[in-house]
Amino acid sequence: GLKLMANHVASSSHGNRGNRGNRSPTPPRHNNDFPPRSPVWSDEDDFSGPLSRDIMKVPLPAGLEKPPQLDTYDGLTDPDEHVQNIDIHLNYRQDQFTRHFTASRAQPKTEATLEAIVQGNDESLQKYIERFNKEVVQVNTTDDMK
Repeated sequence: GLKLMANHVASSSHGNRGNRGNRSPTPPRHNNDFPPRSPVWSDEDDFSGPLSRDIMKVPLPAGLEKPPQLDTYDGLTDPDEHVQNIDIHLNYRQDQFTRHFTASRAQPKTEATLEAIVQGNDESLQKYIERFNKEVVQVNTTDDMK
């Protein structure tokens, strides 16, 4: 699992220390060119990593459910390896957080949302229209809705 992946990353990067001329270039750490996220997304949208989705879905054995404690960077080891270990920890924490708060995700507004909006007994027409218009702008429109 994650521990094995972290150990593999650590052992493979240490093996090339004396042979820096044959190392592949370090990939960029951050990509700020990604599109903004929708309020609703699936686990498929967030997948990234060297292993397939099927491998990542296999339950980990007891004791390996979370990565080991992250050590403070001491400047003596490969910084790229340390950043990879941080990424492993952050991915684990992100997964735990989103699983815990999955019910809190904003649901997309649909035509059905608009159909459910009715004018209250004591609500003026102006207030009703204002409330309706606030919901309308949150609905993703398609060509057939125009």
